[in-house]
Amino acid sequence: MALPFDRQSNVQDILVNWPQTVPVFLKHKMLCVGCYVGPFHTIKDACIEHDIDEQVFLHDLATAFAD
Repeated sequence: MALPFDRQSNVQDILVNWPQTVPVFLKHKMLCVGCYVGPFHTIKDACIEHDIDEQVFLHDLATAFAD
């Protein structure tokens, strides 16, 4: 499934506009939910910061839209 955003999308915008993504961030133990840096980080940035495989994370986000 194609996501309505990409790896360069802003984390805060994703969390606000697509709340079904919140559990995915929490599953990966990402502290993006409520983080003051969220408005400035992209998915790519957040994955680097949290040492998470970006492709796995994007796959999990896509799964959140399939449910």
